[in-house]
Amino acid sequence: MEKPIQDPGILSVTGGARLGLFNATWPFARLTADANTLRLSVLGAPLKFTRESLLELSAMRGFFSRGLQIKHAESTYPKRIIFWCFNLEALTAGLRRLGWVVN
Repeated sequence: MEKPIQDPGILSVTGGARLGLFNATWPFARLTADANTLRLSVLGAPLKFTRESLLELSAMRGFFSRGLQIKHAESTYPKRIIFWCFNLEALTAGLRRLGWVVN
């Protein structure tokens, strides 16, 4: 199991991600957040979102997958971005603790 970061002001979770049509399975994506910025690294390629560029964070649940859909205003990023994780409840609780709104 993944060892949590000790800084209570930072959330970091390993998972998978869908960027447009591209899908990276666990453990090739990492979502990191603090009170002002959300970062998603997929196979080493970084995506950075500020509060201003994020339109909505929404929890997604399917038969075999659970994740966080990231709706954003970054024109150079794929429109469809989803971060997949094993513990969606812990992810959403951690983001809310940092002041992010998750629908």
